[in-house]
Amino acid sequence: MKKVCAILVLCLAMMVAYEQVLAQVGDVDKEKELTTKLELFLAEKGKLSVKEFFALGKVSGNARTKVELTAVVIYTPGEEDERLRGLKIEVINAGGSYVKRKSSFLDLEEIDGLLKAIDYVVGLSKEWEGVQKEYIEVVFSTKDDFRVGFYQRGIKQKAFVSSGTYGREYCRFSVMEKLNSIKVMADKGLEVLSEK
Repeated sequence: MKKVCAILVLCLAMMVAYEQVLAQVGDVDKEKELTTKLELFLAEKGKLSVKEFFALGKVSGNARTKVELTAVVIYTPGEEDERLRGLKIEVINAGGSYVKRKSSFLDLEEIDGLLKAIDYVVGLSKEWEGVQKEYIEVVFSTKDDFRVGFYQRGIKQKAFVSSGTYGREYCRFSVMEKLNSIKVMADKGLEVLSEK
């Protein structure tokens, strides 16, 4: 009987500790620092805002994942001259029992850096084709934790994107050219945003 009670007390203590860890992780995620102008604007309470979204496309990855790009324009009515523009990049994982999504925002001035980074990553991957590497990774990261890059083990290369600070979602690609598809969509986003 003492053993059963001890086991029950131990299980109860483990459950309480587990709930405390989950609560702390949730608090950390809620306290994520807002880093882009778009995020800061969207986080403001008690004001009227207008949000325009322009779908740019999707790129499918391995294991039922995909990345979607959307051009975003937001502003306060009457203050259209101060509108904010940028991209929303969403990484979606439908490979489990439920769909998981993580989004990152890029302010307009960050898009050019993303385009240059993708060019560099794709160029470097072509340069290293067939070259034996133990393990190497090349990654570009934005203010709001969108990452794009590739890794190489031996001569095998895989491209990836990810979004999220905690509980990051990944979309991996067996074909490096999928990164070029993302670049084309981001470039299209620049065109759309320049007209808004």
